[in-house]
Amino acid sequence: MFICGARKASCTKRLTSFARLNSTVSPKQPSVSHQELYNQEKYNAITTLPTKLSPRRVIFQKVLADNGNKESPIVFAKQWFTYAKEIVLFYKLGLKNIWHNRKLKNQLLREKFHIDLINYTSKESSVVGEDGIRTKIVKGQINNGRDLTKYLLNEIYIRQIEMKKNGADQGKYQLTNISRSEYQLILRTEKDFMKLPLFGLIFLIFAETTPLVCLLVPSLIPTTCILPFLIKRQEIKKIHSMEKAIGDAGKSLGSEVIGDFFKKGNLYELSTKELGFLHKFFGLSFWKRITRSSTLKSLIEYRNEILVDNHLIMDNNPEGFGKLNPIELLFSGNKRGLISRDIIQDVNVFNDGHDYGEGIDKDLLVAKMNQFAKDTKFQI
Repeated sequence: MFICGARKASCTKRLTSFARLNSTVSPKQPSVSHQELYNQEKYNAITTLPTKLSPRRVIFQKVLADNGNKESPIVFAKQWFTYAKEIVLFYKLGLKNIWHNRKLKNQLLREKFHIDLINYTSKESSVVGEDGIRTKIVKGQINNGRDLTKYLLNEIYIRQIEMKKNGADQGKYQLTNISRSEYQLILRTEKDFMKLPLFGLIFLIFAETTPLVCLLVPSLIPTTCILPFLIKRQEIKKIHSMEKAIGDAGKSLGSEVIGDFFKKGNLYELSTKELGFLHKFFGLSFWKRITRSSTLKSLIEYRNEILVDNHLIMDNNPEGFGKLNPIELLFSGNKRGLISRDIIQDVNVFNDGHDYGEGIDKDLLVAKMNQFAKDTKFQI
């Protein structure tokens, strides 16, 4: 069964070397419970996100109640010990989910999805199309999230050409039957698995004190192991970074540069200083910021992931980002740099809350992200 909608072969042959992304049923399945959790959502990649962690104040109150509501140094020690155990369990489950997610990712890339590559050839096994071009279809494999992103961007481009040519309504076309949750699982798991060895070693050494290490080097944390207060610290830091950039450089940096970042072609026109600001603002790896070319390449890959993600969320979905749960909404807003002061209803609640969506105006954030997706829609 093809993932991509039907299109004229001649158009595809001229515009791309990728023809179809196919889907087949795989005989292998990962653990049932993890698979069921993964299958629950089309838009929210639940298994790639942190699990819920009970707030410290709730744990402290429960321990205090279990000890007759009598405060003492011993009870205080019990409170922290219980909270530390919760953190250890949180990290264990996060690391376990990375391993299961990797199995799912491999299943998607190696067993479920493949592409048909159009190979221009003159061999006897080839076929002559309507346009007289002799071609041969060979099965190829998407090896990683970068390849998948390039392919999907190419499909979006081709579909828009066909829609413009035929005057068709977008609602009548289905780009792919690869869901947004599958796409995010592939992207996030690749990055998380690379962090697994070092983070696992840190966890073995520091155990319940791992959050202290994470405060110093937040880039080491896999997505499944980010504590609520850590991602919220990142948001506050981004807001301060934006305000400082606008204050220091006026319109040359800040919101206008971020707006230009998502416009086709404009990225090449930005100065080295502006590229460096964007790279740092979005929290990308320092080692990819050594030269202008490496910075540019890293930002282009980052931008393409967001553009594809926008499309998979908005495609034939009137609710848009309203389909995302609070934690997915916060992560998506963070990735796009859209968590601003007007989104945060109460800074104290936002900082202290253990609920990822606590302290933010979800309706305003959804509206802002839906508008962002429309403004940055890929155009030919």
